[in-house]
Amino acid sequence: MFEDGQEEVPLSAAQLREQLVQQLVTGGAIRSSQIAQAFSDIPRELFLPPDISLEKVYTDDAIVVKWNDAKAATSSSTQPFLMADMLEALDLQPGQNVLEIGAGVGYNAAIMIHVLGDGNLLTSIDLDPAMAETTRQNLIKLGAVYERATIVTGDGSQGYLPNAPYDRIIVTVQQWEISPDWVNQLKEGGILILPLSISAHVWGGLIPAFRKEADGTLRAVGASHGGFMPMRGRMAHPQAQQDEVDAPPRSRPVRLGLLASEVLNELPPNSSPDLYVTDSGLPKSVLELLENQAELCYNPSEILQFNVGELPPSTVKWNTMSLEQRRASRAYFGYTSLLAIAVEDCISTLLIGLYPPTETTAEFEEAPPTDNTLRFEARGLVLALMLPDKTSFDLVLLISGLAQGWWVTTSRKKRHDTQTQNLALAKLLEVWEIWHQLSQPMPSDYRPLAYPADQLPPGPGFVIHRKYYNLLIPTNWKDMEQDWSKSN
Repeated sequence: MFEDGQEEVPLSAAQLREQLVQQLVTGGAIRSSQIAQAFSDIPRELFLPPDISLEKVYTDDAIVVKWNDAKAATSSSTQPFLMADMLEALDLQPGQNVLEIGAGVGYNAAIMIHVLGDGNLLTSIDLDPAMAETTRQNLIKLGAVYERATIVTGDGSQGYLPNAPYDRIIVTVQQWEISPDWVNQLKEGGILILPLSISAHVWGGLIPAFRKEADGTLRAVGASHGGFMPMRGRMAHPQAQQDEVDAPPRSRPVRLGLLASEVLNELPPNSSPDLYVTDSGLPKSVLELLENQAELCYNPSEILQFNVGELPPSTVKWNTMSLEQRRASRAYFGYTSLLAIAVEDCISTLLIGLYPPTETTAEFEEAPPTDNTLRFEARGLVLALMLPDKTSFDLVLLISGLAQGWWVTTSRKKRHDTQTQNLALAKLLEVWEIWHQLSQPMPSDYRPLAYPADQLPPGPGFVIHRKYYNLLIPTNWKDMEQDWSKSN
């Protein structure tokens, strides 16, 4: 109630929409008048279930609309900030021919058609027939210009040859690979933007906007940052393959209770988390030692703080973070991304197993689990380096900028007195120094190069190996950019 006795009048959908647009402009996601106008004109509520309040519709947040039997989200309306930021990086222009991989609810398609000026210029593919139909029906609500879009049910990894070639291709599902079909169906000089996982141990990743060069390589000319639901189908993301079998990640328990009170204090009160390390990544010799927990002795070494600013608790959503927390989160991901690339064969993911599941975790806000099965949360990175004696290894756990080291030995073997430095911690510091030498890049600062996997890297840097296209994270990208500019 106001002081004069009048009740507060709820804001209309148009007012809430305009508030969101201004928020996206202020935050830097919207940088052009055409994207701003599209977000102002397209009602997001038309693409979401009617029981979702307008206040929630116009929060800067992703909204899940579909789950599988295991309560895992399978489709959503993307966070508006990420949508706008990707579309700006895509450099979308009127009259271009565009392919979208992952139709979702159709909201992103509608925004693009608004900019393109004609639905005939947009092709959108979704593996789920129900979601493809949802997109089709939602676009019909907006009129003839929008309903002319080509909506296809199929495996998006193959593109859509009948409407090729494309000026722009946008992928809205998390990728492990760059599909050769996308590159082949993209015009020279065209742009492909897609969320690429750089490691099996860091969810989300870089979202480079690649321009196709004359030699068939892809050069990032822009970027965003975030994560999407994993790609399914022929080129399924490893995470999607795990979801298909409806089983928890293969993991080994670890005894890191000494750290729990310091870095796991964000968990719900009175919870008793079990800590696990995923099987992937760590050397086989380390995993064999972890198999025999009863014989292992964990001797804590020093604790180091990798300070990147005011990191928020992991349970805080992006749209509620302060600007300082957002900057710190981006910077921290920029560092951990480089770390996961640099030591891919020694790094794994720390999983927290919670039992019973809680309904307060953000990922289950809309559809909490209905049983008491063990739920896993990825909460940190584990780096383990086996020592030459093969009976001990150095281990470090990195969570939210805090690194705790251990010297792990079997009960049959005492630690060498001469071994005073934790080698895993030393590796974290080494990559930390490299990251600083690169001017502390955030995820959107990286400009990877993608090149056919059977070719040599086009320059110095960290290589991410994949089946079709390897990615090079240059360590001298400013020099490479200057050389490229001179040659063009």
